[in-house]
Amino acid sequence: MLTRLVLAFALLASPFAAVVEELRTTNPDSYSPDTKQVTLDEDQARKFLDDFARCVARMQPRKAAAVLALPYGSDQQRKAAGELAFSESDCLGPYSGSLELKTDPRPLVAGMAEYFLINPGKLADIRRRDPQSFVYAEPVGVENFGDCVVGQNPAAVASLATSKVATVAESVAADALVPELEQCVTTGRTLALDRTALRELLSVSLYKHLAMPPPAAAAAQAPADRPTHD
Repeated sequence: MLTRLVLAFALLASPFAAVVEELRTTNPDSYSPDTKQVTLDEDQARKFLDDFARCVARMQPRKAAAVLALPYGSDQQRKAAGELAFSESDCLGPYSGSLELKTDPRPLVAGMAEYFLINPGKLADIRRRDPQSFVYAEPVGVENFGDCVVGQNPAAVASLATSKVATVAESVAADALVPELEQCVTTGRTLALDRTALRELLSVSLYKHLAMPPPAAAAAQAPADRPTHD
């Protein structure tokens, strides 16, 4: 079983810890306690943020696509994802008053990617309406690893990206990718990432593979022009 992968590439982002450290709400009812703190364990936090990210993408698909077009894990993407997430506080659910959310933006970005992966019609619609967010860019850094794995077996990556978070199905899908992971390692280097970080990276890599393929691949996917006859 894959619990932590150590291979041959240096992951640029730190391994996943607790996504949500705490949720803190202020109750406007003067007869109730002022503050209620809810602490989530790792699986609960992952599920919470996955639902939240998909809601954000559903509510703001064009902005979500713009965030996903940025280099994975870059400061620019982290800032854009955070601003978009906090602009859609209704997606947090039935919380009243003020709320403090401490989080790593990578699961937000991955959840947005997974929303589009399971809603290809919405993805196609946004590509038509917002083509500037779908311009191919060469993968950089850790994106090269994710792009390689997707290229080896996109169907297996799709099984992981569309599985429910923190379930047996997710574990099975991650374990099934071990051969592809091993093939995409640079000899003599080390890669350390846990199952969650792996899913986040591969979900975004698969999204980019489908939404913004290289020019040559995009041309191959386009229907060939047929000659016309008078």
